Amino acid sequence: MQPSHGSVLMMKANAMLRAGFTLVEVMIALVLTAVIGAAVTSVLVTQSRFYDEQEKVSSARAVSRAAQNIMLTEFRAVEVDHGVIAAGPDSIVLRAPYALGVSCGTNLTMVHVDLMPVDSVLFADARFAGYLWRDTTDVRYTAVEGAGVTLNPVAGTSPTCTTARVATSGQTVAVSRPATGPTPPPGAAILLFQRVVYRFDDDPDVPDARALYREVAGSPHGREMMAGPFARSARFRFFEMHATTATDAPPADLSRIRGVEVVLDGLSLRPQDGQVSRTTPMRTAVFFRNRAD
Repeated sequence: MQPSHGSVLMMKANAMLRAGFTLVEVMIALVLTAVIGAAVTSVLVTQSRFYDEQEKVSSARAVSRAAQNIMLTEFRAVEVDHGVIAAGPDSIVLRAPYALGVSCGTNLTMVHVDLMPVDSVLFADARFAGYLWRDTTDVRYTAVEGAGVTLNPVAGTSPTCTTARVATSGQTVAVSRPATGPTPPPGAAILLFQRVVYRFDDDPDVPDARALYREVAGSPHGREMMAGPFARSARFRFFEMHATTATDAPPADLSRIRGVEVVLDGLSLRPQDGQVSRTTPMRTAVFFRNRAD
């Protein structure tokens, strides 16, 4: 059934009265959408940059803290009179103790030492370079080292330690007695040490950056990279005697060094704004625990 002529006219009238959008309204809507979109985009970009910046700061701090945690234990164990062998802004060489014991006395050419319990992995990985023994009268340490100074385990119970009534529930070792001068008396504290070199040098992966390396004399591992990258300002500084501020140059008499300030200005692994890495300044000071003053 075909619609009547009146119905068709009514449908056309209703269509003309139906609400719609003018061109001006559409353009205003598009402008408002663009403005809101730009504002939202700006917020998102700002937040993205903020989080990226925080990530770079965290990365740079992590570089500094990794080196700091590794160094503190070793530096604190250094004996003050004979602990530092060489020092400068770029490197420091230490007699780093790794085991503590008590002298039982001498047996022929060797000094028997009963060791305090020590981590077996650390002891096995250490490279013996000599020992320090503490005089029971003036509480000063004497260093014994050189090509002829050796370390040998003592199997079973040491008769020398039994006679001296020294027992620490650890293991017993024999070290070469001093070539000249007095020998460690029974009951004297003994520190077995290795020679450790800490050095700031070029980072192999980051141009114009430094890395911190550690090397144990005689170790088959050679020089090992501890942490990096650091800014070119990374270096060692030194506390002399009871000074409260560190200096760049060590004293001529290295036995006057009482602590080390390590400048660890870490760099983020990713560049900032595609140009340079973010630098986070950090300094830490560590003082020698085995000191007589």
